[in-house]
Amino acid sequence: MKFKNFIHSIPKERRKAIAKWTHRVLLAGVFTYLIFQLTSLDWGEALREIPTNPLFYLIFVGIYFGLPVAESLIYRILWKAPFKKIFPELLKKRVYNKDVLNYSGEAHLYAWARQNIDSTDKQLLLDMKDNTIISSLTSMTLAFSLLTLFLFTGFLPFDALFEGVNQNWIIGGVLCAILLVLLALRFRRSVISISGPTAAALFGIHISRLLIVMGLQVLQWMVGMPETALQIWFVYLSLQIVANQIPLIPSKDVLVLAVSKDLSQQLQVSEAAIVSMFGINVLLDKLVNVILFTYLSSRKKPTNEQPSSDSWNKENTLIKNPSEL
Repeated sequence: MKFKNFIHSIPKERRKAIAKWTHRVLLAGVFTYLIFQLTSLDWGEALREIPTNPLFYLIFVGIYFGLPVAESLIYRILWKAPFKKIFPELLKKRVYNKDVLNYSGEAHLYAWARQNIDSTDKQLLLDMKDNTIISSLTSMTLAFSLLTLFLFTGFLPFDALFEGVNQNWIIGGVLCAILLVLLALRFRRSVISISGPTAAALFGIHISRLLIVMGLQVLQWMVGMPETALQIWFVYLSLQIVANQIPLIPSKDVLVLAVSKDLSQQLQVSEAAIVSMFGINVLLDKLVNVILFTYLSSRKKPTNEQPSSDSWNKENTLIKNPSEL
C-alpha cells in the first residue's frame, strides 16, 4: 500500500488527533530541552542583565510586524486586498505559524479568503501555494548565501562551530542547495502559476523583508549588548537562520534560546546576558501574540462583512481577484 493511500485510509478524526499529539510532543520536547538548559543559570544575574535601552524594544516592534506588513503588500498584488482588511488576518496567520504549527496560518488565511475574495477555491490555493514556494526559495537562497559568505570570509569561526566536520561536506551541502534553487527556477512554469513579473515582485518583497528584519535583529542585539563584537552576532544570526529552515518545529525562538546558552560558553560571552536578552524577546513575542490574537478574535465583524449565500458574487461585498479580471 502506498504511503498516500495509507494516510487516507486513516479516519479524518484520528488523523487530526495524531497531528495534535505530534505537535504536543514536539512542543514538549522543545520546552523540556529549554528547561534542562536553563536549570544551571544564575537567574539573579539574568534579571540584572535585562536590556534597559528603549531602542531595544522599539526595534522589537519593527521585527514583529515585518512579516505581516510584507505579506499585506504581496496579497495586495495577488488579490487587491485592502491593507486594513487583510492585515489583522495576517497577524493571526503569524501567530498560528509561529506558535501552533508551520502552515496552520495558511489554513486560516485560506478560510478567510474564501469569504472575502471573489475567486475560485482553486485560484486562492494556487496564489497561496505560489507565494509559499517563492518565500521558501527566497529564504533558502538567502540563508545558504549568507552562511557561505560568513564562513568563507571569516565572520564565522568554522573550526569552533564545525569541529570534526569535513569542510567539503559543508561546501557540498551549499552546492546541493544552490542546485535545487536553480532547478526550481528552470522549471518554474511547471511549479508556479503566476506570471514572471508578479513572481519577481514577490521575490523582491520577500528578499527585502528578510534583509531588513535580519539587519534589525543584529542592531537590536548590538543595542542590548553593545560591548559584544559584531562577529558574535553573525554567529547567532546564523543559528537563527538554520533554525528557521527546520520544518514542523513550533516555537523555534524557544529552541534558539536554549541552544544559545550552550553557544555562549563556546563564544565566551555572558550566558546570563544572552539568555536574558533572547528570553525577553521570546517573552515579548508570546505576550504580543496573546494580546493581539485575543483582541482580533474578539472583535465583532460588521454585518455587511458576512455576505449571504445569494450575494457571493456581488462586487460590493467581495474583493475582486485580479487574476480573474
